[in-house]
Amino acid sequence: EVLAQDWEAAGEALDEQASEEFDASESEEEAVEGFISFIENSTTEMTDFVDSLDDLNAPAEAADAMDDAVAAGREIVDMFENVLVVLGTVDTFEDATALMEGPGFTDASDRFTDACFELEDIAEENSITVDLLCG
Repeated sequence: EVLAQDWEAAGEALDEQASEEFDASESEEEAVEGFISFIENSTTEMTDFVDSLDDLNAPAEAADAMDDAVAAGREIVDMFENVLVVLGTVDTFEDATALMEGPGFTDASDRFTDACFELEDIAEENSITVDLLCG
């Protein structure tokens, strides 16, 4: 439950940062710089969340879903890190955001979300109240 609260707070902070930075952008360069900052912070938050998941002692019935969530989460972090390398070469906000639209990112994100929902289902089946904010 604490992990879900931490994840929710991190998501809200990232959303607020994104709104502030993108709304305040007066040029393409500022928009790209804001996006870079957003991805840097997203990478940090996702890394922390995945590390927290990995540190949990999941019961046997949740081990596979936990492993799937951690693996997909690490893949997302790797993609964020790869995007950060390329972001220094783009000139427009549109080009910057297009880097996040590839099938690899979508697949990893879908696997992470599926594993997250599976963890919530397992918790419910075991009378554990938790909301991992999977959607």
